Amino acid sequence: MVGDHRFAALGVRHVRLVVPWDAARTERAALDLYVKNATVFGADVHVAFEHARDDRCPGSPCTLPSVAEYGDAVAAFRARYPQVTTFTAWNEANHVTQPTRTAPAQAARYFAALRARCAGCTVVAGDVLAGQPGLGAWLDAFRAEAGPGPLLWGVHDYGDANRGGSDELDAFLGMVDGEVWITETGGIVRFATEDGRVTMPYDEGRAAQAVAYALDLADARAPRVTRAYLHSFTGGGRMDTGLVGTDGRTRPGYDALLAHLRAAGVPPSPPPWEVTNEPPPLAAMVDPAPAPDAVVAMPVPRGGALAL
Repeated sequence: MVGDHRFAALGVRHVRLVVPWDAARTERAALDLYVKNATVFGADVHVAFEHARDDRCPGSPCTLPSVAEYGDAVAAFRARYPQVTTFTAWNEANHVTQPTRTAPAQAARYFAALRARCAGCTVVAGDVLAGQPGLGAWLDAFRAEAGPGPLLWGVHDYGDANRGGSDELDAFLGMVDGEVWITETGGIVRFATEDGRVTMPYDEGRAAQAVAYALDLADARAPRVTRAYLHSFTGGGRMDTGLVGTDGRTRPGYDALLAHLRAAGVPPSPPPWEVTNEPPPLAAMVDPAPAPDAVVAMPVPRGGALAL
């Protein structure tokens, strides 16, 4: 993504990457290239930690690391990538695919461990999927362990974006106080269940409408919502939300995003050699494979003029 000229054309300055909690030890090659390329293009990298790569929650294995193991892994990540200062302690922590689904207090302990090892960093505390059963109770248990103080909350809001509503986001805003980032949203081109049943047939036009709606909804909920991340740049998989298809061409969702950014006055990014005053490194032209999940975002300017 960060080596693609179409990404540079957007003018996006913030990207979000979902990686295993132990990625600094297990996925260095992909991370090295991604972080280097993002830095070349002047994009701030927001890293969200989640389950180990071989976990299969709610099946087996589905492992919660100890707080000490998590803390050591975070320290290793910080040592290797000191330029990364924005984090989510645990991605979509209330979802059935995460071992934190039934352990909100442990998720809060990970948050505390990350903050303790990353002084001055921006850390999203409870990062959850909206509209899930028991969300209020999960958040209450998280808060009880996290303790007092203002928290930055993260929410994934695919439901509203793809149904054209606001119930799930508004319910979440009513459950928490303070600043909220929509850490994932987007237009679903195609969705299939794990057993292969297609519940949303392939439709690029429908997805583009969802992208436009998601941006407008984030605008409308400022100043509570101060940033939103759109998932994802490249398509594929059983949940395909890509702005660029598996065939390499841009989709209507990309055009919807670009139109929104230009209307808000966001300029394209300069080429990487203009950022660095050096010839573009070869790495900036290479797309790592396999790549971790990535989403792109822009902050919502004060007053809600833009959300991505």
